Amino acid sequence: MRALLAVCVVVALVGGCSSSSSAPDSTNDCISVCQNETTHSCTNITDCTIFCDAIEGVATSGSCVTQINAYVSCAKAATVCAVKNSCSSQGGDFSSCAAQYCDAHTTDTNCTQTSNLL
Repeated sequence: MRALLAVCVVVALVGGCSSSSSAPDSTNDCISVCQNETTHSCTNITDCTIFCDAIEGVATSGSCVTQINAYVSCAKAATVCAVKNSCSSQGGDFSSCAAQYCDAHTTDTNCTQTSNLL
């Protein structure tokens, strides 16, 4: 699960761009950037809405909101198809946080949903 989640974050665009440490509320931002990446064949995500909802669920449940906010802020500013390289540090931080949560919560539907969409 840890490796899959790491790939998921590096390859896909994820939600949460507010600068606070509260739950992310940016599903529309996530969906917009994800669809842009999908349009340009930069990601394997097939359903950006379901994927973004699941990622935000992991970020909230896993106390990874700060990390996801940093990643999405970077991803929104990155050139299309350059998110993987431009935001690898932020993506890695979120991946580590989310993987710790998902490894300990293997039945969490947000964790399983994220991996199923790749």
